[in-house]
Amino acid sequence: MGTPTGTAIFVGGKPPLNEDNVNNLAAAVIQATETSELGDLLQRARNDWRAFLADQFALTDNQTAAINSLGQVAVDRIQRSVNDAIQTRSIFRVVSVPALALPTGGICCSQIGEQARI
Repeated sequence: MGTPTGTAIFVGGKPPLNEDNVNNLAAAVIQATETSELGDLLQRARNDWRAFLADQFALTDNQTAAINSLGQVAVDRIQRSVNDAIQTRSIFRVVSVPALALPTGGICCSQIGEQARI
């Protein structure tokens, strides 16, 4: 029996972390209410956006490293943005930008383009 049209099969049952998948889920979660079927996702997004992403998406090693390399100020700013979007039911849009590789082998996420500001 074949896969139904439009249905993707993902490793581990999770879709990959990319702009479209994050933005589609964000739109649904922001409109959710505490009592809806997405209420649990809403609370998890409010508590820890990094854990929420890891729970919902198949992250590559590079994505995990980039998320884990963010400083506390950036983590807090993103969490505040997520919480503000949920509270006000505002549009929350994620735009991916290439990470800048450092000569030390690390990843720099602080020098991102204007459109990707937090």
